[in-house]
Amino acid sequence: MISWDRCEQFLRQNNAGTVRWLPLLKTGIMHWNATERTMDEFGNISNANSVPVLLTMEPLELATITREVWLGRVKQLKLRFPALGVVGMTAAKKLMKISPGIPVQFDGGAGFVSSIGLNIEKYLAFELQGWDPQIGRVIPVRLMKAVQSTSPTELGKRPAVAMAMPVAVTKSSKTPKTPKTPKTPKTPKTHEAPGRRDPPSEVHKLLRTAARCPPLIKYLKRESQYGHMNEGQWRCIRRWCETTDGVAWLKTAGLDPLSFHLHHVKAKESGGHYSVFNCVFAPGSANSWWGAIDSAHMREFVGDEACKLSDRHAKWCALQAAKGIDQSKFNPDFD
Repeated sequence: MISWDRCEQFLRQNNAGTVRWLPLLKTGIMHWNATERTMDEFGNISNANSVPVLLTMEPLELATITREVWLGRVKQLKLRFPALGVVGMTAAKKLMKISPGIPVQFDGGAGFVSSIGLNIEKYLAFELQGWDPQIGRVIPVRLMKAVQSTSPTELGKRPAVAMAMPVAVTKSSKTPKTPKTPKTPKTPKTHEAPGRRDPPSEVHKLLRTAARCPPLIKYLKRESQYGHMNEGQWRCIRRWCETTDGVAWLKTAGLDPLSFHLHHVKAKESGGHYSVFNCVFAPGSANSWWGAIDSAHMREFVGDEACKLSDRHAKWCALQAAKGIDQSKFNPDFD
């Protein structure tokens, strides 16, 4: 018989890090203390503060929980409580560098939020196979049949089945060995929500194209950062993303304002410019998805409009350079 108590005992024996998140699934309410730290413009990180957060959601029926169902809930939770998506100090530092002076909340143990669904799915499967938490292991079906009247406590104290008498085996009675089936390679585990890498909608692609964002263009002109493409313009785009208009725009574009990424459509490693015409807003981990520079997958994800703008801008820059640049200032040994 499945129960939350037996489930908790299973989690403690198999993945203890998930136990602290169990009340969130069971009751839909959990008091959680996130760590909060801030980095100044010189790279100095403040002392850690503990910030109480009340996590709330609709409770779940234990028998209905699967990995897929829970990952859908996790996606919603991370939108409402962004600190759940920041796992550990390394990820927090990256966010602090993007927005110095802005407090970042995180929790190194929040990674277990995504995995608890998979572990509960295993628990439910083990219950069907005869798992008994008093013994802490799966009881094979043949053993269960042999000891139907034996209590779990007695089963752990004495041998469950009698030893069979040895039987002489002749050459003719030997069964031929069955060929071993090749092992299938294990698929790497991931805590990423399903579909996260799928291209966004056409509306979201357009909203994520920086040069098609009127409030951003207006801000760049007001800050005198629109005229010249350089890292100063890139930093100004980041500052706009921290304004009320910027945060609202990113949310409308389907992004988390605390974990988004400014992405060069044409990679800076291959000569891409720090320009609003070469910029899209992308999910925080998107850079690691696309592999090769300017891959087809990347261009599909950011959309035709962003790619066309970047291509046109690159050609325009080449034409301007061809009109005449003082080549005497070029250092051939510059790396």
